[in-house]
Amino acid sequence: MIPFKALQNTNEYKTLKLAMEEHSSTVALFGIPPAGRAQIVAMLCKDLGKKAIVITQGEAAATRFASDVAFFGVKSGIFPSRDLVMHPIEGQNHEYEYRRLRVL
Repeated sequence: MIPFKALQNTNEYKTLKLAMEEHSSTVALFGIPPAGRAQIVAMLCKDLGKKAIVITQGEAAATRFASDVAFFGVKSGIFPSRDLVMHPIEGQNHEYEYRRLRVL
């Protein structure tokens, strides 16, 4: 694990931080392993005192990312995908709707 201070001193991190400070900008991180992205997001959230929305490939990737971010001390929530029901049902569980509302 790269120490926070060493990563914070890189030009790339400073550029990301500046973009988010000045413009509340949307940023994309490529070429970094998922745990590295989680570390950078956690650092940015802590340094800027802001929250972040991270879009992943799916719910499994979101769960892993949330776990990685939690390792760095940042609380996260997962916005679950919507249940798709193709036929009428009598009893419906609203668990996903409640989880989605809780994250919002």
